[in-house]
Amino acid sequence: MSTEFTILQLINFEDTGDIMHSLRWPAAQLALQDPSIRIISLSSLAKERHEYAKHADILFLAASADTTLLPIIKERKSRGLPTIVEYNDNFYQPPSVSGL
Repeated sequence: MSTEFTILQLINFEDTGDIMHSLRWPAAQLALQDPSIRIISLSSLAKERHEYAKHADILFLAASADTTLLPIIKERKSRGLPTIVEYNDNFYQPPSVSGL
């Protein structure tokens, strides 16, 4: 009997190519490969996000600016639980159209 492993993705649920290609489709494929892996894709605005984030084996944040998660990330780190934060922008060299 296998132990369930939970990955929580806090994402924006727009049906854009980025969301579908880099988050939703890979999560579905991973879950199909191993029934012991449970992937929860939750809206980054959901009121339950804090409680779910505390207990997930892996927390994945996509382009998050939610500072209310900082204490939870700190707590997760102290418990040895990984948190992955993904930004698809280059902060070191913004495009010229950004005005920066």
